[in-house]
Amino acid sequence: MNTKQITNTIKAISKIMKEQAEHPTLEDIKDKQIGILDESNCLMIISKSLDMKDLTKIFIDKNADEHRQKIPELVYDGEGVCKYGADFLKLAVNVFIALEENPILSIKKDYPITLESDSVKIIIAPRIDY
Repeated sequence: MNTKQITNTIKAISKIMKEQAEHPTLEDIKDKQIGILDESNCLMIISKSLDMKDLTKIFIDKNADEHRQKIPELVYDGEGVCKYGADFLKLAVNVFIALEENPILSIKKDYPITLESDSVKIIIAPRIDY
């Protein structure tokens, strides 16, 4: 990753997540799969590459509940109709633009949407209307 990608990626993620005062070191998380969940519980970022783990570690709360970091197992098959908040989709797409990567999009009716590349995976919960 070049300096421009790093800077733009941190800026893009900063619009979704808050930087944590106490975060783990890269050594603490390099062999773990940890999901970083936003405050509204609508969007999760999962770093897949070591470079992305290094970038996103500042957004991981060292003292967070393990359940908030658990990555859901999602299986995509069947229909693809669901509503998602456009603001969350825009934030997620901006992360991939900053990384200069094209994500693969997985979608299913009444199910989270997943955008995934070689270095990062972002999961967005469907919008629920009452």
